[in-house]
Amino acid sequence: MGSRRANIGMLFALGAGLLWGCGGSAYTELGKSRDRWDRQRPEHYLYIYEATGFVADAGIPWTLEVSGFDVVAATYAGEGTAPSGTSLTAENAPTIDALFGRIQKAFDSSQGTTATYDPTWGFPTDVTISVGSETDGFKASNLEER
Repeated sequence: MGSRRANIGMLFALGAGLLWGCGGSAYTELGKSRDRWDRQRPEHYLYIYEATGFVADAGIPWTLEVSGFDVVAATYAGEGTAPSGTSLTAENAPTIDALFGRIQKAFDSSQGTTATYDPTWGFPTDVTISVGSETDGFKASNLEER
């Protein structure tokens, strides 16, 4: 009986270590990518932003222009005209820095989060955040320094 308890205890410890390691690895990748972004962050840039998952503007691409730490323009980047009822504006559109904050908040609240980062600039390119049975997230691409 004693060895069975020891084995169960070891399995629990191993499982907990693996789970922590995954989270630790994700935090490490987030930190490294954020550092890469902070070192070379352009003062003025454009990028394509697209919300994903269960949000009103999911799948609608936007070109966001950022100057300093503010979005100064949000322009529909899809075919034709912007769908009616879209709500993204320069006032509520995210900068790359805000995207990092969103990932950090998701990690801190133990939400299931996956993230990939641009190997050159370090900005997040594809993020999925799972909350219960729903997911949301975003895609960011085509960063262009101005």
